Amino acid sequence: MRISMRGTAGMVIIACSAGAAQLAGAQTGFSGSYTVVTTDESGKQTTAVVTQKPGKMRWDLKDASTPMAMIYDANAKTSTVLMHSQKLYMTQPQGQHAPSTESSSSAEKGTLTKTGQSKVVAGVPCEVYHYSGFNRDRKEEGDACVAKGVGFNPLDMESALGGRGVTMPNAPGLREMLTGGYGILEVSTVHDGKPVTDFQVTSIDRSSPSDAAFMPPPDYHAMPAGMGRMAMPPTGAQRPQ
Repeated sequence: MRISMRGTAGMVIIACSAGAAQLAGAQTGFSGSYTVVTTDESGKQTTAVVTQKPGKMRWDLKDASTPMAMIYDANAKTSTVLMHSQKLYMTQPQGQHAPSTESSSSAEKGTLTKTGQSKVVAGVPCEVYHYSGFNRDRKEEGDACVAKGVGFNPLDMESALGGRGVTMPNAPGLREMLTGGYGILEVSTVHDGKPVTDFQVTSIDRSSPSDAAFMPPPDYHAMPAGMGRMAMPPTGAQRPQ
């Protein structure tokens, strides 16, 4: 899996379909939940809710063809899939999934520049950064609005995947900025000369989630042995690949 500025729109769906190896404490230090809307190249939108607290993370796809959730628990070293329509769940030890074989040489190369502009997204002031560069010989350009202590941080996902199969864009200062506890609230990319919002946090709930949010509901049943790996929903928003 590759993370790029343009590819942030696909991260929510990719996060739910990828296996987790280990989840460290959140880089943003955020405890609560936020709703994100991603838009793929065809204009199709997908809504997801991300819930997290130190050592635990959950992704809920609200309008996927197969409604589901993925729970990562670093303390228990497990990952759990919830299949809502069947009221089934499957828990596996982390590290059961093979890492991505994608070469890090495919990382984007470009520049990340602070514009000095700011805006408010989901009620939170954020700073606008401009990205410009090339991805596999295709020029990419856009803006990201970031805030301290809240939002989507690709390093959280890197931790959730145990540091495997994730390639950060080769934009100077990006990793350092995100390591400082910043999260992404909005991403827009330029298409046909016009900015289009691909990823946006639409609401934030700072209430600390309960431990029950990271466990299968009591009326869900463990997946019977022998049924094999659950089918995951298609990653249709994976636009940068």
